[in-house]
Amino acid sequence: MWENTHFSRAMTGALLGAAAAFFIVPGMVDLAYTDWRSLFRTRHAVSE
Repeated sequence: MWENTHFSRAMTGALLGAAAAFFIVPGMVDLAYTDWRSLFRTRHAVSE
């Protein structure tokens, strides 16, 4: 194992922060803009 220095902790934080910025945040934004009411709305059969 490597020594846990300020540099190694900063690089680990930067790596995890970049991953969060590119993967987690866009997913959260997508969930925030989802129209949840339309997903749970019941669909009625169309009578002719």
